[in-house]
Amino acid sequence: MNMQCTSKYLRHSALWIFLEISFVSLLCAGDLKVTFVNVGVGDAIIAQTPSGKNILIDGGYSGPGGSVLIPYLKANGITKIDYMVATHKDIDHVGGLNEILADPDFSVSYVVCKDTVPINIGPVEKVTLSTVTGSPAFPLNWDPTLSVKALNAREGQNPSNNDSIVLKIQYDHVSFLFTGDIEQPVTDELANSFASEFPITILKVPHHGSKDSISNDFPSKIGPKLAIISAAKDLNNNPDPDTLSKYQSCGIPILRTDKRGHITVTTNGISYSVSTSQIPSSMKSTDKVAVHVYPNPAPGNTSPAKATVVYKLNGITDSARLAIYTVSGDLVRERMDITHNNGENFTEWNLKNGAGQEVANGLYIVQVEAKTGESSIFGRAKMAVFKK
Repeated sequence: MNMQCTSKYLRHSALWIFLEISFVSLLCAGDLKVTFVNVGVGDAIIAQTPSGKNILIDGGYSGPGGSVLIPYLKANGITKIDYMVATHKDIDHVGGLNEILADPDFSVSYVVCKDTVPINIGPVEKVTLSTVTGSPAFPLNWDPTLSVKALNAREGQNPSNNDSIVLKIQYDHVSFLFTGDIEQPVTDELANSFASEFPITILKVPHHGSKDSISNDFPSKIGPKLAIISAAKDLNNNPDPDTLSKYQSCGIPILRTDKRGHITVTTNGISYSVSTSQIPSSMKSTDKVAVHVYPNPAPGNTSPAKATVVYKLNGITDSARLAIYTVSGDLVRERMDITHNNGENFTEWNLKNGAGQEVANGLYIVQVEAKTGESSIFGRAKMAVFKK
């Protein structure tokens, strides 16, 4: 892991403090809720804003648009779409949008698209974004509680994926980047031309994680805390293993709709939580790593100062990771090499951060993550550091 990626990992790993593997559909007042709907191959993303507006970005193929996306929207009481965005002309993005436009149960205020997009707008008012090709980002006054900007919207690129409308939506300190199907060199141009817009919090991985959608520098320059891939196995075998490894080498967690179903990010603009509609078969909802810390408070009477972390694993796992966080979610120290035997395991923390400096007095979160394949279970314990 290179140093640039390592420094970002120290910040980005704080996500797991807020990760919950459950599905919650309620939206509290003052929250922004963004759901990556599992429509198989393609994209379909619905953003419910704090002021009560609904922004739909793409709709998958027409089949899943009617059988998955429309039932999801209706089940969540979403029948009015304020802004419907067709990022580009591919049918796995606009097919489901046509089904919504044809459904009398829905009302759509604006369709945001290109002139070349095959979408049956009818009487709906159209907003054309066809001139955004570089910095600065183009502001869109769609919601008073959010900053919405277009970072890309061009015409005539080869491949046409690079015509994709790219949107950044920011709610106070939490931001989302929706990238459509852009590929290189537009991904690199985006990272370089809009440096002031990054890092972001949540990245919708470009082009379903294809091999043409990423360079070695793109993940570290964009700097997401979480990468979400909307995909299912297709003729292109997306997401590409090499693409996945580039995100993972920078310590960026990845969630995929083909593995986790609908993926929902809910934020109050300061912190955020992640929920999914599916739990991997290898991870039972009752699974949890039991974690205890001794002595607590630390260092107590030990010399040299240290704390012993005891964690119990029920079953065989592939690996285990220890992470120490502040209560605000900043990563203090991690160890990737701790034992992961069935039963009780022991490891020590010397009360120093990743730079070898002694930590300050205060409250900390000790987390153990155990992984089997692509599934993870977690356990946490609070501990206090009190130096006499």
